[in-house]
Amino acid sequence: MNGNSQTRPARRKALLAAMAVAALAGQLLITAPAAQATGRDATPAAKDKDKNKKKNNGVVLHGLRAFSEDGTFTPPKGVKSVFAQAWGPGGGGGGGAGGSATAPIVGGRGAGGGGGGFVWCVIDIDPKHPKVTVDLGEGGEGGSGGPVGTSGTMGDDGTATTVTSYKDKEVLRAEGGEGGGGGFSTGAPGIPGAGGTGGECIRGGAVSRPGEDGNGFGGDVADGIIPPAFGHAVGGDGGLGGPPGAPGQPGEDGGEGYLVFFW
Repeated sequence: MNGNSQTRPARRKALLAAMAVAALAGQLLITAPAAQATGRDATPAAKDKDKNKKKNNGVVLHGLRAFSEDGTFTPPKGVKSVFAQAWGPGGGGGGGAGGSATAPIVGGRGAGGGGGGFVWCVIDIDPKHPKVTVDLGEGGEGGSGGPVGTSGTMGDDGTATTVTSYKDKEVLRAEGGEGGGGGFSTGAPGIPGAGGTGGECIRGGAVSRPGEDGNGFGGDVADGIIPPAFGHAVGGDGGLGGPPGAPGQPGEDGGEGYLVFFW
């Protein structure tokens, strides 16, 4: 017998050990197919999945909020800035003049108020004081119609739409339109109200557009990504002049401002 050869019991023991290793390896391949396919342990992938779940729990969903009246807005937790598009209110329409009492002259029509200005801003949110206050401003009141043989009165200007943050710090402003002039007793129409200027943002870099000037009708407004609700921010129509011997009609009020936040 060769001195380097194993005895039969030793060979049998080695064979049994090899079979045990092969069986264990087969079990691992059956229970861990992911590890077999990638050639590496699947445990790190599971850890990455758990880590992604934790990250997704902090994701902030997108949304929007429209304001057709004054109010406050608190962004969802985690939102650091929001877009805001705002319109100032419209100016009031001028009153129509009364018709002449002594001549066949129809009173002049009042002019329309200007549409509110439009501005688009990015507003930073203070995480400690996230609430902001929205003031849409008021549309200008329409002018009064003139008595017989008398000119109508001018409509009022619209006030501004504003957003203020902590401690009343103004961060957005969209100007209102001007009131339209009253019609003249001579039969001439009133002087149109100018559209509101676009406005400004405290952060800067605002996109702004002026409102449309009035004419006989109230001025319209610039379109945004989301248009304002019907009747908001437009200028009031001018009142019709009265026929001979009759008073003029009052001008219409300007529409209130409008604002939309989105994030």
